[in-house]
Amino acid sequence: MASQFAPIARLKKEHLERLRRQMAQIQGEIMRIEQEITESKTALLNHAKPTHGEMRLFAQYALMTQSYHTRINQAKTTLHRVMKEHNALQMKVNAALIEFEKFKYLQTQEEHLFRKKLKKQEALFMDEVAVMGYNMQQGVGQ
Repeated sequence: MASQFAPIARLKKEHLERLRRQMAQIQGEIMRIEQEITESKTALLNHAKPTHGEMRLFAQYALMTQSYHTRINQAKTTLHRVMKEHNALQMKVNAALIEFEKFKYLQTQEEHLFRKKLKKQEALFMDEVAVMGYNMQQGVGQ
């Protein structure tokens, strides 16, 4: 027997899976941003500061350093925003999981009650058959 809660539980599960896929995308985005920050910091550290030469080289160095710092700050800002999205989505996933578990429990309980009812009906039917058999034996024996 299909439970009346089965379609609702299925929909809740699909919703939960959609949220989990979104969560995986956001986690991938977080990893990408963190990698970008790491690469920018490494490039900044590996960027050699000129010790002598034309002023143009010093100006280029200052411009490149500022560019790296800007890129790092922008990535950190983006990472902060994405982390907020991640936390909000995590709360939604938790709520969706609770909702799914509720309906799954209700579905299981309803199926359990249905099986219990069927067993009781089967026992009554078997009792009826036994009584009919007994009555037939008594009727044949007379």
